[in-house]
Amino acid sequence: MDPDFESRLFNMRNSSQGKFWMSEIHNFSQMDLHMQGVFVLDAYKTIYIWTGNDVKKHIKNNTPKKVEEYVANLKDRSPDSV
Repeated sequence: MDPDFESRLFNMRNSSQGKFWMSEIHNFSQMDLHMQGVFVLDAYKTIYIWTGNDVKKHIKNNTPKKVEEYVANLKDRSPDSV
């Protein structure tokens, strides 16, 4: 792991217009995780996906593709290292 890297937490969001995106949560703690959400933790070499029990199906289904896009667009490391 890069010693200067700080883990990043994202909440998967869906707008009323159908747009799907990742919203970063700054200064996060475990308390930020809730049962109605899907969260993505970027821990540099590993990407974790946390899925609450009460998540809407379309958010759960769209998350893997959005995470793949995120990894493909990383500038601070190669996608092969994740």
